[in-house]
Amino acid sequence: MLRKSVGLLLAMIIILGGQMGFAVSNHPVDASQIILAEPTSEKITNDKQIFVTVNITNVMVTDHPITMSLVRIENKLPFADALGDNLKVSVMKLSSFATGEIDRNTLFNITYNTATPEYSDNYEKETQVINRFFELKDLIAANSNEITSINKKYRFDLIANNSEEVEKLSSELNDIYKHWVKLKTNLVDYKKEYAQLQVQYGRYFETQIMVDKINNLSYYKIIGKLPNGTYKIRFLDDVSQLIKEFTFNVVDKEESIKLIDPITTKVN
Repeated sequence: MLRKSVGLLLAMIIILGGQMGFAVSNHPVDASQIILAEPTSEKITNDKQIFVTVNITNVMVTDHPITMSLVRIENKLPFADALGDNLKVSVMKLSSFATGEIDRNTLFNITYNTATPEYSDNYEKETQVINRFFELKDLIAANSNEITSINKKYRFDLIANNSEEVEKLSSELNDIYKHWVKLKTNLVDYKKEYAQLQVQYGRYFETQIMVDKINNLSYYKIIGKLPNGTYKIRFLDDVSQLIKEFTFNVVDKEESIKLIDPITTKVN
């Protein structure tokens, strides 16, 4: 079933521990019509062969193939050792964990490039992105803390939408109020920019393992054994937007006896 237009009320639906996200464009094949039969476990031991089995319940896939990609999420930045003196943060900070949780609207509305990444000379552009990414982290934290501190003391939130009450403020309090409002405005701008850089930063840690087209109702692919790490299987539409994503970890055999977390399938 094709997704409803953006103008309709969007319901958050939990499926297999994941949540539905919605993109701007319609997908020829909906997330619910892509059935990932294998793998289904969030943890797979490194002694086992991995294979992907997919069943599609929409015949439109024959005319509108979808792309399946498998990426590995590296812990360490692959080109960290090649970064020069322009890097303003410690190399120790450059991990995939610093990416954080990407906003769902962003996740399902960006374009995914499955080609081999091309980097700038001496990683100059990438260094600028990394520097600004961490700078924004600090700015967001600092602004949030100052906003909270000011509001705790003056409770400006109680009069923010009341111009008459604002006009009653003394000259000194009015200056503090204007500063508080400016901080809130800056915070919104910082978060918007951060959301975009968060995607770019996160992509630096991705290594494409395989990319394939699916144009049949049944699909089967042997991946083989994979080294320990975090992996994502993504299903993309014809404009390379995300339809569905499944995350799994390859672990040592001994690790498999530990408690397995809920399966993290994200669908659109």
